[in-house]
Amino acid sequence: MVTTTQKVTRRLEKARLQAKKDALYPVSESDSEDERVEWIGQPLNKEVLVPKYSSSARDNDGKSGPSATRRATRGSGLSNIPYYTSFKKGGTTYSIGDIVLVKNEQFGVRKYEVAQILSLWESENRELEGDFRWFHQAEDIEKLRRHQRKGNFPDIIGKHEVVYCLDDDKNDITTVAAKCEVLDESEWKKRFGSGEVKLPKELEGKVWFCQGMVQRMIGYSSIVWKGNQEMMKMKEEKESRPKSAPRDRSESTPATQRSSQITATRSTPLKQPRMAIKRRKQDDSDSENESEFESESEDKDEDDMFSGDERRVKKPQTKKRITVAPAKRKIGKAIVIPRRTKAISAATPRTDYEHARNRLHVKAVPESLPCREDEFYEIQEHLENAIQEGSGSCIYISGVPGTGKTATVHEVIRSLQAKAEEGEISPFQFVEINGMKVTEPSYAHVLLWMALSDQKVTASHAEQLLEKLFNTPGPRRLPCVVLMDELDLMVTAKQSVMYNFFEWPTLPHSRLIVVAVANTMDLPERMLSNKVSSRLGLKRINFQPYTYQQLVTIVESRLEGIKAFRREAIEFAARKVGAVSGDARRALDICRRAVEIVESNTKKAEEQRRKAEQKNPFADHGAVPEPEQVTIRTVDQAIKEMFATPNVRFIQSASLHQKLFLVALTAKLRRLGLAEAEFSDVAHAHIQLCRLSNIEPPMLSDLSAICASLGSSSCLMVESGKKDIHQRVRLSVSEEDVIMALKAEPLFRRVLETLPGASST
Repeated sequence: MVTTTQKVTRRLEKARLQAKKDALYPVSESDSEDERVEWIGQPLNKEVLVPKYSSSARDNDGKSGPSATRRATRGSGLSNIPYYTSFKKGGTTYSIGDIVLVKNEQFGVRKYEVAQILSLWESENRELEGDFRWFHQAEDIEKLRRHQRKGNFPDIIGKHEVVYCLDDDKNDITTVAAKCEVLDESEWKKRFGSGEVKLPKELEGKVWFCQGMVQRMIGYSSIVWKGNQEMMKMKEEKESRPKSAPRDRSESTPATQRSSQITATRSTPLKQPRMAIKRRKQDDSDSENESEFESESEDKDEDDMFSGDERRVKKPQTKKRITVAPAKRKIGKAIVIPRRTKAISAATPRTDYEHARNRLHVKAVPESLPCREDEFYEIQEHLENAIQEGSGSCIYISGVPGTGKTATVHEVIRSLQAKAEEGEISPFQFVEINGMKVTEPSYAHVLLWMALSDQKVTASHAEQLLEKLFNTPGPRRLPCVVLMDELDLMVTAKQSVMYNFFEWPTLPHSRLIVVAVANTMDLPERMLSNKVSSRLGLKRINFQPYTYQQLVTIVESRLEGIKAFRREAIEFAARKVGAVSGDARRALDICRRAVEIVESNTKKAEEQRRKAEQKNPFADHGAVPEPEQVTIRTVDQAIKEMFATPNVRFIQSASLHQKLFLVALTAKLRRLGLAEAEFSDVAHAHIQLCRLSNIEPPMLSDLSAICASLGSSSCLMVESGKKDIHQRVRLSVSEEDVIMALKAEPLFRRVLETLPGASST
């Protein structure tokens, strides 16, 4: 019987054989893994390097000995990193400006990329690294065409054609395989002729021709290849990014100033998604054209490289430089998230009631995301910087349920994907892993590997493959943003899943950006050791529960233009929810139920009027009444219907110690941020509540019987097979039901008001 591992091994072996057949550069003896790399010449910055040997350090024989290596301090003018002009590998010398083939081994398949060496150095960890600028091939242009909407890319790329790109990144120079040569189109035709060319075996993959270039904000443009050194001087146009005055954010100032123009800073506006692009005023466009004319005249030498041969390129519909409204607009001093211009629902609602029900549904995509502007900007800025720098990063987002954590992250991802389509930032992959949708926590490894490689393997094998992938230098690897939602449900005995997803972004070659969303603030510290959690270096963002004013703003933003609600009804619903949990989803559900009640009453009144008119058509039935609006009385009826459930009624009729046990368990789960707790912890909290309330505490045996009775009543879920203090217990009713049922009793009010996430009016 063939196992799954054997099937996967066979598929990978077939892929390797196919890759060897289709390889651009055939594997030879010079392409061996044990080749040594040696620097040639002295470092370029020899005069500013920190000395590793000191004449003041003498050993017993009076000879000079090594001293402790010290790090260069900021402002000292010294450096810890030596830069070089060339290196030698396998008998071949490589220098800055050379065009080389770089090995790219991913998912068990080796391919070769064409790149140009921009700089060479030795890191503080003794790693030999370099900065490479890449050439696009046919498959790369196809990927860019899918990710970048306004790229103006050609339809056909020749077999031996490459497209110059101004994007560069850091890679290990041990991945350099061989030298190659890039020619312009005229030189290529002189040497090999026109049409389809079959190169000799020794030149296959080593000679290319280039007649185009890809720039981030412009897309594809025809150029004339001027040689390695001339093309290396070219840089990405910085004038294409819109400029604006710095934002007024006195409460949060960045610690360091960003050096890159492309990387988003607090003084650079974030770009609005393509759905919200608007034309600027005519005077702004005129001033923009004047500045473009001046900048083009200054860069005339660089523009001479472009030729007029655009025969294979579709003529663009717009100007070369596009003026785009910034994503984060200022209204006074407030910062708002860009609004969507598309309708929420495909079907046009017939009445205001139907329109309100569609807008108030928790699954409906709102036009804007109010009351989370600061968190939106902070998350977007961090993700955009990590994507642009090509480095790994991790964000830990915490907050009680219903505070907009996942919705804000989805809005940020949507905005960044729109930027990538416009070519303003580098393309990236996005993977979402929800703890409530996986059968077991280890399946998160399978989902991530499937998203990266389109291969389905076992959980243990996926973990091994991901570990190898993130530890292997991969040129031109796209950054991957992973959203791990409901991280609380991915807790395991050894915490391997949580450790891997927090540790992989720290690897130098991973380019993995993890956004972890959980309900508790200190989950990494409690689940991982202090040594590990301190090394992870997470960026933390805490979402506070919504206040009743924010809940009013959220509901009103969804009901904009709809006359189905009275203002005081919205405030009443927001105050009720804000006093319990601050859950925006619960507020939307209450308002939606209130609309359904009014709509039902209106339909009944219309039906009665219609029957009366049919029965006596000549009688005066009066004028048609105006549509009824949702009032405080309607909202109060909806709240009673939603909270007066059988669960709430059962909790209200339970015994004193049953209520205390439920309150103790709810408080423990809120503070832990987990879905379950041990019986011993709940019993300890129960006894403390009894002592605070001057109630005689029960024995552990009595508490065990209370827990069993609540479990038999389907109020608790008790771990089967265990009858000791380590038994796991969880609520089978919602925490809001417990709070709403017992909040009115003075004995429990003080405890429930101090729970994490409980808001006051």
